[in-house]
Amino acid sequence: MYMLWSVWKERNLRVWEQKHSNASDVALRASTRLAEFRLHNGKFGVNVQHSRVAKWSHPPSGMLKVNLNGSFLAASRKGGLGFVIHDSVGIMLAGGACPLRNLLSAEHAEALACQAAVQFVLQHNMMPVLFETDSMLVQRQVSGHGSLNTSVLGRIYDDLGEMLASTPNVRISYTKRGANTVAHLLADYAKSLQQETFFFSAPIFLQAALAADSTFV
Repeated sequence: MYMLWSVWKERNLRVWEQKHSNASDVALRASTRLAEFRLHNGKFGVNVQHSRVAKWSHPPSGMLKVNLNGSFLAASRKGGLGFVIHDSVGIMLAGGACPLRNLLSAEHAEALACQAAVQFVLQHNMMPVLFETDSMLVQRQVSGHGSLNTSVLGRIYDDLGEMLASTPNVRISYTKRGANTVAHLLADYAKSLQQETFFFSAPIFLQAALAADSTFV
């Protein structure tokens, strides 16, 4: 419904005001409004299925949490990656978004998102830290980095394995898509970028989703 509304609004802007937005911006606005809807309905108890949906949870006291996501467009082999870093009380400390080209698969995008997030955390010495991805395949590949990976994405997984092997205060877990909303929005946003972008405070388009996450412990 929100996507249809955003497309209809974009059509009216083009016809009546000669204003144009690209497709990724239209999709991002729809995702943001959906997050706002979920936030307000969650507060007033309108969503009766609320307790059954996976929600983001705070990391243990003294630990950081990094949620990451990769997006993939099969037709163009393009996509984006995004990651967001929270402290134990749920405050966004940093985030990143980067466009991707020449992707092989959705797994490729997810693996690159994991690689970028780990590199950022190590470069900024942000530990101890828990990484969360909604790609079970990537989580399993990274967690089993003890031997040489011979898959087509082996170089990425081997690089991740080397970085993690020297960092004892890091672990990577799987989470459901519903608990990874902010990283998903960043990955979608990244598709419209020309170069990587980093945030050290919450941008406007993430604020509703971040507020929704902060209402759950």
